Amino acid sequence: MDQITRQFGSYLEWIIFAMVLLATNSLIVEKKTIVESNLEVIYISGNMTLSTRTSMDALGLDEFKRGAHAEIEMKSYSVVSTDCTTCVSNPVGLQLNGTVVITELERMSGGLGRIEGILNITHLREYLTNGLVQSEWLTIDWDAGSASTYWDIHLIHDPPRWDTKDRYQASFVPAQDGSMSRTGPWIFVHDMLEHATNVEGCFPDSFMCDESTAHDYNLTATLGRTSEPIKIAHPSPWRLLQGMPETNATPSGMEEIRDAIGVVKIRNRSSSWCPLNDAGIVSSTTWDVITPSLISLAPMATTLDALGLPSSTFIPVGGTWTETDLGESNCGVLLDENNSLRLGIYTTK
Repeated sequence: MDQITRQFGSYLEWIIFAMVLLATNSLIVEKKTIVESNLEVIYISGNMTLSTRTSMDALGLDEFKRGAHAEIEMKSYSVVSTDCTTCVSNPVGLQLNGTVVITELERMSGGLGRIEGILNITHLREYLTNGLVQSEWLTIDWDAGSASTYWDIHLIHDPPRWDTKDRYQASFVPAQDGSMSRTGPWIFVHDMLEHATNVEGCFPDSFMCDESTAHDYNLTATLGRTSEPIKIAHPSPWRLLQGMPETNATPSGMEEIRDAIGVVKIRNRSSSWCPLNDAGIVSSTTWDVITPSLISLAPMATTLDALGLPSSTFIPVGGTWTETDLGESNCGVLLDENNSLRLGIYTTK
């Protein structure tokens, strides 16, 4: 990432994994619409070599050595949410769901393993006029037994963020049989058949990967005719939690996110926000936030910029950061100086 960009840390590695798949989908759509406007990605298949610690931990494989192999088979849909009660317009986006089979798992203590799970990823954006994005939602549901996890992330942009589009031609240079990214991790795109496109590339933190080495992922996108977006339920609304913490302990589920946001000191407990959840509050702590200028939280920013796609960049603001431990789940919220919600992160296993 750019020097002025801070990474979220290992607790948001799921975003990196999800954005690789979403970027592959969106990249193919953007590339194809330059020539034909009635196509969309309907299926993504291929493989990944989880060569980095980040990619392993993102799938809950922290007890295994790097280098596992993942086979991916996922359907893709355009989606729309029509039941958002606070939105100016109906949020639209993409939904990916399918299987991920992970083999060649080698435990740190010895022994081999295999995991098969169901992965569902949904990304929604609420647009205002002139391509401005007001809010974003990213949900990631990884159903894989003891390695299962769920993420619900809500971003509110104030002022609204401009969603730049159609940057594909500027972000890639012609190469033999395809196109190659100008900057960032190495990415190569080429058409295989009339309605299939292949993307090979490297993870953003895979420093030993380039066009001359084995690549981290090799994904093929199959295109079909554009269809009407499927209506989906909107993510659960964020709300104030009632009640007091059971203990005075400091929540520990989002330490690296807390460090990235720029907290400076503990203050009196502020409001706890979370998606609809009836669990009792185990512990909750609030910190003041003083964020230096030119710091942004932008997972996969370099890669998405190289793809010519708008990345989900969020610039933290001064205010408060509150973490809440609900036992099996954790919530973190960033409130600005007007006590308005700007970032919400919910995770559970």
